[in-house]
Amino acid sequence: MAQQLVIPIRGLWLHGCELQAPDGALSVADNVVIDRENVASPRRGFDILTTGFSDTSYRANKLAFYQSKLVAHYSTNLLAYYNAGVWTQLTGTFAPPANADTASAYSTIKTRFVQANQNLYFTTSAGVYKSDVYSATPVAAGAVKALDMKASTSASSSVWLATATNVAYRCLWGFKDANSNLILGAPSQREVYANSSGATKAVDLVVTVPAGISTSWFLQVYRSKASGAVDPSDEMGLVYEINPTSSNITDKSLSFTDIVPDELRGATLYTSATQEGIAAGNEAPPLAKDIAVYKDSMFFVNVVARHRYYLSLLAVGGTSGIAADDTITVGGITYTGRSSETAASAQFAVVTGGSASQNIRDTAVSLCRVINRYSSSTVYAYYLSGPDNLPGKILFESRTLGTSSFAVTSIRASVSGSTLAVCWSPDLPLSGTAESSVNDSYKNGVTFSKTNQPEAVPLTNFFTAGSKDDEILRALPLTNSLFLLKSDGVYRVTGDDASNFRVDLFDSTARILAPESAVVLNNQIWALTDQGVVSITEGGVQVRSRPIESTLLSLQGQSLDKLRNLTFGVGYETERKYILFVPALSSDTSATQQYVFNTFTNTWTKWTLSKTCGIVGPSDDKLYLGDSSSEYVNQERKSFSYADHVDYGFVTTINAVAGTTLTLTSVDNVTAGDVIRQSATVFSTVESVDSVAGTCVVSYNALFTAASATILKAISTKVAWVPITFGNPGLAKQIREVGLLFKSDYTGTASILFSSDASPAQETETVVGTSIGLWGLFAWGSVPWGGQNVRRPIRLLVPRNKQRCTQLTVEFRHAVGYAAYQLNGISAIGEVNSERFRRA
Repeated sequence: MAQQLVIPIRGLWLHGCELQAPDGALSVADNVVIDRENVASPRRGFDILTTGFSDTSYRANKLAFYQSKLVAHYSTNLLAYYNAGVWTQLTGTFAPPANADTASAYSTIKTRFVQANQNLYFTTSAGVYKSDVYSATPVAAGAVKALDMKASTSASSSVWLATATNVAYRCLWGFKDANSNLILGAPSQREVYANSSGATKAVDLVVTVPAGISTSWFLQVYRSKASGAVDPSDEMGLVYEINPTSSNITDKSLSFTDIVPDELRGATLYTSATQEGIAAGNEAPPLAKDIAVYKDSMFFVNVVARHRYYLSLLAVGGTSGIAADDTITVGGITYTGRSSETAASAQFAVVTGGSASQNIRDTAVSLCRVINRYSSSTVYAYYLSGPDNLPGKILFESRTLGTSSFAVTSIRASVSGSTLAVCWSPDLPLSGTAESSVNDSYKNGVTFSKTNQPEAVPLTNFFTAGSKDDEILRALPLTNSLFLLKSDGVYRVTGDDASNFRVDLFDSTARILAPESAVVLNNQIWALTDQGVVSITEGGVQVRSRPIESTLLSLQGQSLDKLRNLTFGVGYETERKYILFVPALSSDTSATQQYVFNTFTNTWTKWTLSKTCGIVGPSDDKLYLGDSSSEYVNQERKSFSYADHVDYGFVTTINAVAGTTLTLTSVDNVTAGDVIRQSATVFSTVESVDSVAGTCVVSYNALFTAASATILKAISTKVAWVPITFGNPGLAKQIREVGLLFKSDYTGTASILFSSDASPAQETETVVGTSIGLWGLFAWGSVPWGGQNVRRPIRLLVPRNKQRCTQLTVEFRHAVGYAAYQLNGISAIGEVNSERFRRA
């Protein structure tokens, strides 16, 4: 008895048993999308942006959008923005963060972008940088930390500080960026001034100007209330503010006289005890492998600090103390002790006129000041000793992030025969192996900024997540949690601000494989892990790739290293898609195939594109992809018309036109189904190609001329169902007829391929579509303007040698440019003949 079976379209099923697959499971779904339930359509194609990068060897590594402009990190360390059809390179080089752990499996770390406070922040090998205008030169995020300042008695007639009273000063540097964000740096060390002149006086101050300051920055000086105490209060008010001049910047110093009485002091310094406290100084962000914004704070993960070296001066003068002509070498620069200070000559003052502790303090402060002002210095020096500490404590800190360690040695010219300079703690070597700086590096470390101040990162805003041996590879925020994807599992940060942020292990079974695969889509994190593709929500981790799991496992087996470093993901909110770009072969140098999951229809399909990176534009809602074989960035075609269904090919020249026969400069990469286009009204589809004659025949005479033309590549789509068995793969049957059910028929020709368990070789039937193409795909006057799509089934007799079988496989192939279809499913008519399906 004849039976009819109707099979819908449900997406790829590559992992489980085909014979127990759900209705509509597909074994092939190439270059199609299933965006509506049980409807397969060709994917949209891609054009190229008007211009490419300036060198044909350049490739895009990472894409971002900022102020409605496409921004690309490309080549190895370049940054450019796309505007009015032109790429403009930004000044500077910006290499992505390097992986200091040579044992790490993740050799490729890409630059990561995030927006906050209307600025664009991104990671580099020299720390986090920012742009506040898309066309401006990016700068290091954060304000510079203030350095030293020196107070002395003023000869000014304006007086306010009584004799035998003391005051303390701190200063800081700040600026307003182009988006009116106020950026304040960490305050300087305290400078205490004691008026012992016997009269009421004003105070002269000289402030060291750090590198990186411009005339648009401002200096603020804060002062405590005058006190008879040896240690004045750290509760300070503003007494001076000024923009430095070009001369100040060149001289590396700024001088002024403080004439403000106590009652006229202004705003309180933000690190005062009644405010945030001195531990809350606005340090610049550290070097980080990833950044994310959560609860209005910027989080920096997998962090590396500046190189630092702590040293204490123990004595001045005598046989054990530092003396004139003794030297200390820091970061390759030698500084020499003298009776007086000359910063331009790298000479610091060895002070001997006071008490032992005062001599140590003044000598150490002079050394710091000279290091900070000397033009060739590679480090900054900070005097750390306070009233409750022994004098002489110094911090040497590299001026930039991402630099190598620096060495510290000392030579005692006043003492001979010793192998160590014992006036320092730790003892410094005279020669040979030097003491070296160290930088704190935490693969599992997290630092975070103050709320709504992404460039202010106090040193106390720090915690670790899990094992120190397993690095944080991504940080991605959802509404109520920040998730840290580590090589040992998933961790979750919760809380609202620095007072209650906490980190907990969320899932130890899903360990991320490809860092760039992780994206946020529909308030879920999607990523490729050792459990396959998973979605991470506030409620848990769910495996989503079970239907294609065997394919993903085979990719791991071919080259796990390539899978880790070439894979990337794109979340496409309006299309409800997670697109996973992966390599296909161990020889691939970029992602060459895509597995596409629709979160509404819960279906997987596959695309075949070779790309390096991708992003969805926030304003035009189009997908942008870095091309792996050219210097161009591709832009999705999205006019919702026939014109969407081609990929950009190349530019050629039509040398001659003879009716529908065109002679091209070369037909090497032209195939039947491609579109030859000269304008919006002059184009046609290629019917056949003669590679010997160098000609091609097009579907109709579109009034081509001998001139330049563009070849638009047809998108080759394939849909194949798992074997048709009529519910029982163990019974022999005769399947006489199949029908492909189209809601919207295709244009041009398509191929239907049949194979069976009894006759495995594929046999092809060619069927011409009845859908009428849109303007340009039909002869003038033959159909009404605009054409029409036709709903119909395509009925075919199964080839005779394929009819008798237990399992029949049917595949639909179509590759015609400027053509789309909507395939709903397949029907089959047949009957079961016997329980025996093979001779014994």
